Amino acid sequence: MKLREVQPLFEAYMSPGSVTEKLHFFAAEYEDDDLVGAGGGLVDEGEDIARFEIGFDEAMRQVEAGEIVDAKTIMLLRWAERHVFGPPLKAGALLVFIAGPYRSGAGDREDLIAAHVRAMQDAAVQVAALGHVPLLGEWVTLPLIAAAGGQRGDAVWDRFFHPHAQAVLERCDVVLRIGGESAGADAMVTAALARGLTVIHRLDALRARPA
Repeated sequence: MKLREVQPLFEAYMSPGSVTEKLHFFAAEYEDDDLVGAGGGLVDEGEDIARFEIGFDEAMRQVEAGEIVDAKTIMLLRWAERHVFGPPLKAGALLVFIAGPYRSGAGDREDLIAAHVRAMQDAAVQVAALGHVPLLGEWVTLPLIAAAGGQRGDAVWDRFFHPHAQAVLERCDVVLRIGGESAGADAMVTAALARGLTVIHRLDALRARPA
């Protein structure tokens, strides 16, 4: 299997105080065309590996039924439940903070910055179509900076842009990280995870709100 963008997740001792074995957990995306072999492992190294593919809902059913009892598998499924397949829905709409590049990679070119904002706003429209409430930090901070007489990169900007965006984020339920490289967006993700917020990277991980 050829994997794409392997993401390190966490490390864990499976039996602390008993053995020193530490496991390293990763996640990666793949598609059907990425299968490059039948699997099975390296026979000359004593490997006998079988590959199973089942739907996420079925996998979680097997966890709840006690049919999947391997701790490694359960830990990864619980990670996927939180970060890939979406958070449990509350009674009302979720407040979804959309984090993506703003100035990163734009070189302060107005057309590229505008394209970044449009990408976040397009995601916001799709979040709203699912019955949730989208929010961009830029919607709060940019009018505030303009009202205070500031402009991009000055002291007023530094006072309001990231600090107020992070304050808004802390009141949200979910963070949707979109787009390419961005130190600012990554800082928002780090802040969200530190507060125990759910972070997703695909819009289809956000479930539609029941009618």
